[in-house]
Amino acid sequence: MQDATLLLMLNTIGAACTALLAFSLFQIPQPGSSGAKGALRYLRFAVVTWAFAFSAGSIQVLTQELPELRLLSVLLANLGYASSYFFICVAISRRYSSYVLRIRSWQFILLLTVTAVTALLLIDQFMLRNLVMPQLHTLLLVTALLMMNRSQKSFHQGDRYLKICLYVLLANSLITNTALVNLTIPGITTSLRVLLFILLNGIVLTTAVYALFLNDIIEQTKNDGQIDPLSGAYNRRLFSELTAKPEALNFGCVVMCDIDNFKRINDLYGHGIGDQVIRKFCHLLQSALRPDDLVIRLGGEEFLLVLRQTDLIQANMVANRICHQTSKQVIELSTESLCFTASFGVTQIDDEGLEKAVQRADVLLYQAKNKGKNQVMADLSAPITFSSHFA
Repeated sequence: MQDATLLLMLNTIGAACTALLAFSLFQIPQPGSSGAKGALRYLRFAVVTWAFAFSAGSIQVLTQELPELRLLSVLLANLGYASSYFFICVAISRRYSSYVLRIRSWQFILLLTVTAVTALLLIDQFMLRNLVMPQLHTLLLVTALLMMNRSQKSFHQGDRYLKICLYVLLANSLITNTALVNLTIPGITTSLRVLLFILLNGIVLTTAVYALFLNDIIEQTKNDGQIDPLSGAYNRRLFSELTAKPEALNFGCVVMCDIDNFKRINDLYGHGIGDQVIRKFCHLLQSALRPDDLVIRLGGEEFLLVLRQTDLIQANMVANRICHQTSKQVIELSTESLCFTASFGVTQIDDEGLEKAVQRADVLLYQAKNKGKNQVMADLSAPITFSSHFA
């Protein structure tokens, strides 16, 4: 009876703690991107289902003498725990959905079916149930970690902390449910396992979510001062920061880009159409590059591309591809279709730094303009080698 009272108390504390943690997650402001919104939504679901599972665990203790209710509470508790880990996987998938496959609804239904059947088959085998069921949770945590490790997304401190927390949850699952499985009989060891679950899983996950989205806000605030509102590219502020940092040498080549005859476009069609041309050209630049490359609007119709770990031949190929794609762009007006072109200057960043490379690329750009526009001039006579800072 004393053991049952202690277990009831711990489950009640667990339900209260996780409910409070779930409520606190609803106080986090909605993030801007759809992937981050989905991640926050499913992380909230994870903590809510933990609270539900703890509540079901309390009912399980109270219904020892009522077989039907005990069967239902055991089933609901196991479904709750399995669902919470699944929601963590979905949250990871949503946040990094550009790089990994999304988890589908039918997979969730399959998980609940397997969990329900397993829980029912092992309803009267306490030790075996505490060995088998956590393996499903462990598998889901491993899946979440694999998705994070496969992602090519640039991580900030919050992303890295979330990964550490997933490893902590995995270790907790293995230690408290596998290493101690032979000790998980009613008494202090069961209480210890439940208490570890309360203290680690809910609290660790919640702090990870706070760190994740707090760093999102910090990054967004930092980027807001570096983003050009018209084009969505970086502005001169980022360029100034790069030229002041030695890390800029970690980039391989620069490409200066300038829309041809842009003043004529503004004069003939108005600045509103000119703005459309700038936005369309910038979108083309951003879609043509890798996530780690940079598109910077230096002013007017002039853009700078900073290509990481790229030699001159590769950069020249990228510039020529963009030049060709630009000439195919069309803006539909009320009476006609507007086409436009651009010119490019390409050079490599050497030990003189980013600023000198941009100056050389600017000279090459105007050579392309003088030779008829809609073409690329590259400094292919320069040595095609990476800077010593690339390591």
